[in-house]
Amino acid sequence: GPLAAMLVSQGLRVVRRAGDALPSRAADLQGYDAVVLDDVPATVLSPAQMAALRDYVGTLGGGLVAIGGPQSFGIGGYAHTPLEQVLPVSMDVRHRLAIPSMAILLVIDASGSMGSFGNELAKVELAKETALAVVDLLGERDLIGVIAFDQEHRWLVPPIQARERQRILDQVSRLKAGGGTNMYPALEAAHTYLRRAAAKIKHVIALSDGQTDPGDFQRLVTAMARDQITVTSVAIGTDADVQLMRSISRWGQGRYYHAKDPYTVPQIFTAEALLASRAYLIEEPFIPRAAGDIPMLPGMRSLPQLRGYVATAPKAAADVHLVSHHDDPVLASWHYGLGRAVAFTSDARPRWAADWVRWRDGARAWSQMVRWAMRDAGGNLHLLSDVEGATGRLVLDARTPAGDLITDLDASARLVSPSGQAARVTLEQVAPGRYEAVIPLAETGAYAATVEARRDGRVVGARSAGLVASYSPEFRERGVNRPLLAHLVEVTGGRILSEPRQAAAPAPAGTRDHRDAWPWFAASAAALLVAEVAVRRVPALTQFVAEAAATVAGRLRGQPPAPAEAAEDHLYEEADRWRLGETEQASGIQVASMEHAARLYIARLKAMDESRRDPSDRSRSS
Repeated sequence: GPLAAMLVSQGLRVVRRAGDALPSRAADLQGYDAVVLDDVPATVLSPAQMAALRDYVGTLGGGLVAIGGPQSFGIGGYAHTPLEQVLPVSMDVRHRLAIPSMAILLVIDASGSMGSFGNELAKVELAKETALAVVDLLGERDLIGVIAFDQEHRWLVPPIQARERQRILDQVSRLKAGGGTNMYPALEAAHTYLRRAAAKIKHVIALSDGQTDPGDFQRLVTAMARDQITVTSVAIGTDADVQLMRSISRWGQGRYYHAKDPYTVPQIFTAEALLASRAYLIEEPFIPRAAGDIPMLPGMRSLPQLRGYVATAPKAAADVHLVSHHDDPVLASWHYGLGRAVAFTSDARPRWAADWVRWRDGARAWSQMVRWAMRDAGGNLHLLSDVEGATGRLVLDARTPAGDLITDLDASARLVSPSGQAARVTLEQVAPGRYEAVIPLAETGAYAATVEARRDGRVVGARSAGLVASYSPEFRERGVNRPLLAHLVEVTGGRILSEPRQAAAPAPAGTRDHRDAWPWFAASAAALLVAEVAVRRVPALTQFVAEAAATVAGRLRGQPPAPAEAAEDHLYEEADRWRLGETEQASGIQVASMEHAARLYIARLKAMDESRRDPSDRSRSS
């Protein structure tokens, strides 16, 4: 929006950040004099971030300016949050507005997938909390009902009036996760009840991770819209079926939310409860009128027209400066703790404040609102902080504008530790105009201190400072660690350089190094062994493969296999040949040649043949 440019034009130094980028610790806001929220919904802020803003104003004396818009204040989910605590206006306007009767049904996923949210809170526990938050925002006669569903649906809270809060609390607390996910019958039950309800506003808020059984959701939700029933969908978690939940809100003419951070779910539900009433968003042209002194707008009595605002109610201790045509606060402020907070319930954009943006005094008006809320500069107070070891010291010097020392002040400091614990410390007067406090720092980290000086109960001024407690000095290395350098040189064979230019000199000649060589030889021997075995076995393997291939080829050509007897004789011949060789070697006969061996073998065969002849044959031959 144009607000940042207008503030810069008036000499303010502005740092722009997205809402979810705000620090979550008040100490991290210490360097800023004021924080401006320009139509920022609470749904983008975590509870820690909102608490940091509250503590920044109340404890550290910072300033907060909340600018309205269609995503701010009640319809932005500020109700029941630390933001509402620090602002001068309340989000509860039921007693101020004529809100039509409402019937709101919460359709809550209680399936097994809702049982946990990462390692944080259970989704079902969040559903309980948000249901109760909605009850707190409804009128006593408004109706609320809760339907829980897993594989089946059930009326956890049958529609009853919101004034029966304890009964609703008891029934919602019985919600437990388990079973499958089937949202369609639950929405059917909500439709069946609401189309017969007499309420003027009928609204359904469906909460689920979206992992549901299929159904004709488009037909059902479109029929609900025809019956004047609006449906808002809230997808919870990173595993949500975003497409389905987004489509349900579109068919039901409601709104869609994706709660990636579980802590934003309560703010979503409260914002929806207020939006459903259609009474908090006032979009009508009007000229704001003064309701009292306007210290941040001196001399500006004629103000341009505004076209809308968010309805709020002033708190008891707040100062209301501008009101609408319905007497609702438009500009309000108050002191909160040590700081100040301002609420402007219209916006700073062309939607509602187009005339203010074009107004020649517009930039000056916005800047003066911010300057009024900014931390008191404390021009007469000078605060110094110092840390030595585990002890911190705060020194406050107080002088008048003329330079005279201010004595007899009641000075105290509010100290916030790194863990968020707050403590009150008194500064003692040690000299005229000087006040000191010595503080033991038990934790390591950053401390935030805000010193407030009073005289006769009246605040003279306040200043803030920070203290940082580091680790114990024994962990701090001082100077050059020469023993470590010497050890590195010895291990690596390097040298210590005495002059920086030596680092650019050529590297020294290479040095020798002794290493064991036996692993290389052992590996080589193993490789040679494998190679030798392969060389000896390859011929036999090759012959076997060739014979097998020839046999297969012969059979494919239809050739009959060789007779078994021939193969058997061949084997016997081989065996006899080897036995002959062994016998002759054992008897000491030296075979001179293969021819000689063959003659001996033939002679033996003849002898064996004659011995087998019949004796009668031998007698005839004789």
